[in-house]
Amino acid sequence: MQVEVIDTASGFEDVRDAWDALFAGDPDAHCFLSWIWMAHWFERAGAWSVLAIRDETDGRHLAFLPLRRRTDFSEELGFSTSLLMGGSYFAVYTGFLCDPQHEDTAIPVLAEALCLSPWRQLDFHDVFMSSRRMELLFRHLQRKGYTIDKVARPRHVTENGDRIDHDIYACVDLPQDFETYLVTSLGSRTRQDVRRALRDLDDPVNDLRVTEANADTIDTHLAFFYDLWGRQWLAGQPKYAAWLLECARYMLPNCFRAGVLRVFALWQGDRPLAVHIYLIDEARRQFVCFLVSRDLSFRKPSPGLLLHACVIRQAIFESFASYDLGTGDFAYKFRLGAGRRTIERFRILAPVSDDLERVLDDASLPAVQKRVETFLRSGEVARAELGLRQAAQRWPAEPVFREQAERLEALKRHAGDFANASARHRAGHLDAAEREYRNILSLVPRHFGALHQLGVVCLQRGEAHVARDWIRQALDIRPDSAPALCNYANALMALKDFPAAIKTYDRALSIDPAHAASLYGRGGLLKSVGRFDEALRDFRALLSRQPSHPGAAAACAALEQVVAAQRGEEPGMVAEPEFA
Repeated sequence: MQVEVIDTASGFEDVRDAWDALFAGDPDAHCFLSWIWMAHWFERAGAWSVLAIRDETDGRHLAFLPLRRRTDFSEELGFSTSLLMGGSYFAVYTGFLCDPQHEDTAIPVLAEALCLSPWRQLDFHDVFMSSRRMELLFRHLQRKGYTIDKVARPRHVTENGDRIDHDIYACVDLPQDFETYLVTSLGSRTRQDVRRALRDLDDPVNDLRVTEANADTIDTHLAFFYDLWGRQWLAGQPKYAAWLLECARYMLPNCFRAGVLRVFALWQGDRPLAVHIYLIDEARRQFVCFLVSRDLSFRKPSPGLLLHACVIRQAIFESFASYDLGTGDFAYKFRLGAGRRTIERFRILAPVSDDLERVLDDASLPAVQKRVETFLRSGEVARAELGLRQAAQRWPAEPVFREQAERLEALKRHAGDFANASARHRAGHLDAAEREYRNILSLVPRHFGALHQLGVVCLQRGEAHVARDWIRQALDIRPDSAPALCNYANALMALKDFPAAIKTYDRALSIDPAHAASLYGRGGLLKSVGRFDEALRDFRALLSRQPSHPGAAAACAALEQVVAAQRGEEPGMVAEPEFA
């Protein structure tokens, strides 16, 4: 078998017919692996490639693995190439295409092609495929020394306190008529709610209507979706929400023009109440509920329930076989009659190698240059030094790295200033520390350490608003800093923005699950808002790592009394396990 690497738009266009043929015959294919979806995704995905496997005898393509490349940096290992599945993290599902008649031979060749590519980590996330295919791929990689670990998804607790498991995906199998769906798929209460909501829709007094976007109205429908979705999510998760909206603004119109996207909206008069976005897989007769938004101020009838019911009715009328509700075991999905399936995330790590050509590909050069430049401008001496040491080894003839190395030597001469400011800060001389931090920022305006610690000084003085602004600037430079996220959460807590503070502690702990200050801060905040079980878990986790932590033991003991009283138990009792 032959291995090809496709990494240009023209090359991807050349294999369209072969791609479509594999897509049509692959039982593990889905709409997020269609050529149309992937072609538009590659247009904005940055560095990408497709590993293609061909039969040497007749030239037929037997497998396609779409990938996105990213240049990462860590404090321990420096720069390396990471691979992500094509479509991550916008698509509901990822995966690869393979001729089902040639799985046993094509998938090991695909795995070997991965082994021969330069990368350190592959995020094998949200992959929809059979366990047999996954075993074929993983077994070959493990034989070559690659390690494969399950990745825990970020914690998700709703405002109602429900803990959502995003390894669970939900899908409704659709019968031949809507009445059968109501009778056989729904419980009695949900059935009554759906019938009542549909009567409300038909009652002219309520002025309710459902529309499907067409070529003349698609821009209006999408504009309302962006607005409603942004109002739901931008405040709590600004960076992720802004990125998702950016992806949506590009992908959704293109998919609509390609005929694979449908958009439904619920209105009251001229007021949009909910907008649902669907991707359509005609070959498999699948309706995939991709993105939803609604007006949170409108309660009855439930906009989400009513619009789901209307679209399910339409999908059944058009003889679709399934209505996919995507990730998360939200209760409403199972009220709608969904079944469950588990789709996990895995991280694949290459064997440790000192050979940079094994972990850092040639295409990473511009990203390394740009990132080193950021380190220099923000005064991050150690990071710049590590990056330039690697660059000199990987690209010894590149002149820009020599110029950056000269600037690094000049920057090192100022490194003592930050050490002096930090020493004064630790000694409690806040005014002197502030003066020195500000002096550093006058020379290096994006110095991460000075911005962060200046925020801490303000927080120690009780100036929470000012502290929040300084630390936010630091996080713009290093959004993956658990200490900075923790102090940002501390500032939000001081400002009594408790939901945002909890989410920020969550982010810090997703980066460093053992970060003591974040565990202690989140535990205290959860306790103050009455979420005692969760607070107790945080304090216990902290004590398991730091048994002598001041304050954690007392907080844990007090919470055990509260939780035991709520459950009617004696403190220290262990509850009987529940069995499914």
